[in-house]
Amino acid sequence: MVIGGEGASSPKRGWNGDGWPMGGVFGVALGVYLITAPRGVALEDDGFFILAAWFNGVAHPPGYPLHSLLGHLFAQLPWGSPAWRIHALSGFFGAVSCALLWRVAYKLLADRLAATVAALGFAFSPAFWSQAILAEVYTLNTAFFFLLLGMLLESAEERDGGRFVWKMRGAALVFGLSLANHWPLMLLSLPALLAPLAPRWRETLRTLPSALPWLALGLSPYLWMYFRSRQPDVGFVFHGPMENLEMLWAVISRQAYAASDVSPAAGWSDRWWLLQRTLHEFIHQFIMMGFPFVLLGMFVQFKRWDWRFRILAWTAFLAPTVGLIGLLGFEGDEFHRRVFRVYPLLAWGVAALWLGLGFAEARRWLDRHETLPPSLRRSLPAGLAALLILSPLLLHGRINDRSRYDWAERYARSVLESVEPGAILFTDGDALAGPVGYLHHVEGVRPDVTLYSAWGLLYPNRLFHPHDTPLEEQAEALRRFIRRTARPVYYVTPFAHPWGVEERGFVTRIRPDLPPEASRIVLEERVLDHFRQLVALEPWQTDAWTLMQSRQLLARMTGWIDQVAMESADPARRDFLNALAEQGAAGSLEGRLVRAEIRLVRGDPALAPEIAAHLQAAEGMADQAFTLAERARLARAWGNLARLRGDEEEAQRRFQQSLARWNHPDNPARRLVTELDTGGAR
Repeated sequence: MVIGGEGASSPKRGWNGDGWPMGGVFGVALGVYLITAPRGVALEDDGFFILAAWFNGVAHPPGYPLHSLLGHLFAQLPWGSPAWRIHALSGFFGAVSCALLWRVAYKLLADRLAATVAALGFAFSPAFWSQAILAEVYTLNTAFFFLLLGMLLESAEERDGGRFVWKMRGAALVFGLSLANHWPLMLLSLPALLAPLAPRWRETLRTLPSALPWLALGLSPYLWMYFRSRQPDVGFVFHGPMENLEMLWAVISRQAYAASDVSPAAGWSDRWWLLQRTLHEFIHQFIMMGFPFVLLGMFVQFKRWDWRFRILAWTAFLAPTVGLIGLLGFEGDEFHRRVFRVYPLLAWGVAALWLGLGFAEARRWLDRHETLPPSLRRSLPAGLAALLILSPLLLHGRINDRSRYDWAERYARSVLESVEPGAILFTDGDALAGPVGYLHHVEGVRPDVTLYSAWGLLYPNRLFHPHDTPLEEQAEALRRFIRRTARPVYYVTPFAHPWGVEERGFVTRIRPDLPPEASRIVLEERVLDHFRQLVALEPWQTDAWTLMQSRQLLARMTGWIDQVAMESADPARRDFLNALAEQGAAGSLEGRLVRAEIRLVRGDPALAPEIAAHLQAAEGMADQAFTLAERARLARAWGNLARLRGDEEEAQRRFQQSLARWNHPDNPARRLVTELDTGGAR
């Protein structure tokens, strides 16, 4: 199963020896991750995992109980902000993953330098690095995978029957613990992990009865999660207390995400698009210089590795890429690509082993090339290794250095500072609830404000249990609560209610004194100041998730400013606000769409040329669309413009185009097509 080369050492059995290069890989990776991790809260699920760790609570389904327990330990570190401490958990297990990958690579390659290239190539790959600096579960998952892989490779070579049984029990315990972190990805990797044991499958099966109790012990964090969720003092339980085993199973099995995992608008063309984008990610994980060595390793593995590890490598590579794309029903857009991007980290770990194998093969060729001077044959591999390690470090560091990142915290702070003293603020949605919850509950910002979830999630003060409360009862509980409180009530993510509202930029205030459907807009200078900051977004703030959220926020605020400008009786004020709205929409697809839609709502044919200008500009920025819904929205706006001009044939064509882009039940183009077919009113 091992390759070696002239000048390469033979692999050592067990986990003893060669601790210094393995420790060096750990130290270098950990240092880079700790330096580049954000000091404050970020987007994605960062805020939620920080809250779950800080309160020793329960994260979103499937709960990730082991991650919460370990995160709570890291939260006790005596230095750094609370957010940075939980980020350090991901950095620590990211470094552990790289060290364990080094050990597996050394066992397979018998070449310390090649193993180092593989391990640090993986450490500085953009997708893995991005997850090693945030509060996320994926580096713990990769650590478990490479730990299990090393254990099972050792077990496959064990000749002592009693020691083999105990090693299998240890592997069962570790596998159980891995399932208590991220069971879907670990179950996908199980066939690959078992491949080294294939020649001893009968002996392996005989160990199962004695290994099952150890597997159950590894799963015990789920029992802790069940009982912990029911304790009244827990400050964060994402889906509420689990009052029975049915609720426990609903959380573990991720029933709440069944609809989001499979979209009714997705088809095989979406899977093909996602597969192409994943292949693009694969090529760029080790930069263009490293990818040829990955391809070389993929080729020479058929000569250098025995059939067990070839099966292991290909299964571990294909399961979280091609296999998972086939299982999921994601739409083929940038948003779902970004969601999917972190799932194949185990595949990129296998690709790192191929990188090391390709490098080792090149080193063997140099060793055999006797026409080269001996000094050059010794120095070339070291120089090549340095290039393969330092190039991705420098290149991907430009993307993943988030040590100065503060966009999410500034946004959350602006939201909290936008509400009156003693207010109630409903925070829902991934972009906001985590950062606002972190600032309020962990950093102590605006203690006079009380946070709630309109969906019954996150905090102990939920108005209903989200698991078993019918939707109508949820809505009635929400309305009853708002009716009875004397405190001002604000929200960011809209929800249905029977009152008028006051739009205040970052937040919306419910106004029971206004008639239903009534909407006022209140303009404050500090909101405009933050708007200007968003327009001038700093280069290090432009990771994909921040870019998406900032564009959405810019578009919403652009529309808000635009409406105030159109209703202003003061020409100077109107010109100032128009210029500000134009500045916000200048480089934004959504901003242009919002300005066009505001004018479409007015229904004035005289505005058609201005609407068309905004839509033409939006067409030029169509590549910014993160979702298929945004692309469909652009075509729908063109259709509404055609209706405004009286061209129903063009309107029908545009609405059909909208449906072709996003054939989802929520697309309003369905209704608009029907209206045109039946001659209904606009």
